[in-house]
Amino acid sequence: MGGMGSGVPAGESAKGTTEEAHRIDAAYLNRQDLLRPGHVGTLSWRRGERRTGWISFRVREDHLLLVYTADGEPLEYPVRLSRTPCHFGGTRTWLHCPAAGCGRRVRVLYGGRLFVCRQCARLAYQSTREDRIDLATRRGNRIRRRLGWPEGMLNGTGRRPAGMHATTYRRLADESERHERDVLRGIATRFGFGDEPRRP
Repeated sequence: MGGMGSGVPAGESAKGTTEEAHRIDAAYLNRQDLLRPGHVGTLSWRRGERRTGWISFRVREDHLLLVYTADGEPLEYPVRLSRTPCHFGGTRTWLHCPAAGCGRRVRVLYGGRLFVCRQCARLAYQSTREDRIDLATRRGNRIRRRLGWPEGMLNGTGRRPAGMHATTYRRLADESERHERDVLRGIATRFGFGDEPRRP
C-alpha cells in the first residue's frame, strides 16, 4: 500500500466501461466499516498480480477526503457524504460526485484524473456494449458455473451437482441450453449461414 499521496489513480485504466475503471464503492466501504469519521485508509486496485492504482483517504463527518497523485501532480479534494435511513434500520451512505456542476448522489465513483460519477466519466456499462453472442455466452457461463460445469458450450454438460434438487437442475440445464441456442443463432446471423449451425 502506498502512503498518503503516493498513489496513481485510474487515469489510464478507464477505457470506456464501468467494469474497466477503478472505483470507489460506498457500499463496500460501509461493509468494511471504513466510513467512520476519523478513519484514515488506503484503497488499491489490481489486475492479476499487477497493482494498477492506489489512493489514500480520510473520513470526516460529512465528506471523504481523497489524497493521491495523478500524472505526477498531488491531488486532494473532498467528496461529500450523505446518509439515508434503510427500511429495516441503519443507514445507507452515498457519495456525491465532486465534478463541477454535478453533485449527483451515487453509490460508486469511477476513477480518471478525478473520481466522478458514471455520467461525468462518460462510462457505459459493459452489458450495453455486448452483442447477442456476448450476452448469451456470459449468461450461459454464469449458469454453467452454478452447475459446476466448465465454461464454454464446447465443453459439453456435466452431472447434477450433489444436493441440488432435480427440478432446479432441470430448469438451469434448460436455461443453459437456451443460451447456447442463442449463441448459435447469433453466429448464424453474423456469418450469414443459411441454416442454424448444429450444436457440437
